[in-house]
Amino acid sequence: MAQQVGSGSVFGRDPLIERIWKKLETHSLRFTAERRVGKTTVMKKMSAEPRDGWQVVFIDLEGVASPEGFAEALLSKIRPLIPAGQTGQQWFQKILETVSGTEIGGVIKLPEFSRIGWFASCHFGATWRNFRESARQ
Repeated sequence: MAQQVGSGSVFGRDPLIERIWKKLETHSLRFTAERRVGKTTVMKKMSAEPRDGWQVVFIDLEGVASPEGFAEALLSKIRPLIPAGQTGQQWFQKILETVSGTEIGGVIKLPEFSRIGWFASCHFGATWRNFRESARQ
């Protein structure tokens, strides 16, 4: 694996990063380009230097092959971000309402979370229960 450039060593990308932030206010994005052009470097710089009011979560999804795997990767990253005094379930319910039915990179489409039975019948239900239990500790 190639060595990544640290966010402090990224030069000349500020106009691109500003355009990305502006686009993210109203749209989702998918980064596509050939290898070694700096996609990950730009994303890591955005993560290291987020805009005010943004919480950036960087997750390497290369090995994720299912919606459940995506949910597990996401939950492991966002658990520390749950505000104090708010239960994980309340916070996550807001997230689910926001992302329900979202397509991610044209590869994974999250189900409509309002469908009764989906949550309990899939592997994600167990993942969520484990997440809730670990959040209580």
